[in-house]
Amino acid sequence: METRELVNKFWGILINPTIGWVKHNPDNIRFRDLFSPFFIITMIVMFVARLVGKTLTYLDVTDFKYIILYSIVHLIIDLLFFLIIVLTLNALLPYFKIVKSKAKVAVLIYVSLLPFYISMILVNLFPSLFFIGLISLYSFFVLYWGIRYFLRPAKQDSTILFTIVSLLIVGVYLILNFALVYPFFDFVF
Repeated sequence: METRELVNKFWGILINPTIGWVKHNPDNIRFRDLFSPFFIITMIVMFVARLVGKTLTYLDVTDFKYIILYSIVHLIIDLLFFLIIVLTLNALLPYFKIVKSKAKVAVLIYVSLLPFYISMILVNLFPSLFFIGLISLYSFFVLYWGIRYFLRPAKQDSTILFTIVSLLIVGVYLILNFALVYPFFDFVF
């Protein structure tokens, strides 16, 4: 599938998730199609935004090598976070009578996390605009409709699956940050 076509599908889903998941159903996307151009570019942009933002904010109180190390650790956390969520949700799908598909789950998680990634890029570049982080709450809205119309569980299971995935996303992100970032980098509050 072409990159332009995928961008149009993802944009349609983000603009109106209730119709976007049905109308722009990205069923024929392979895991490699998503991972190769989109996810890697997103991670590079997040790394650069974090490096630039933390350098501008903390260079007067810490050494540059710690800022680079912090950005690299956060890049590893972002990669682990995505992979853990995708693999865990893929393992949970048979319990809800849904066929396992890493590509389908990766598309759901990536598109749902795009508002989160965008808000983190903006917050890292402009730390004083921390309220922009509220954009990341839109991720849960996109995720809910994605679970409902893209994964298509039974009606009674869609809310349960959404709750499990939401708790999984928040929990894994917090655990990875509290375990790998905050004990070692004291210049970050």
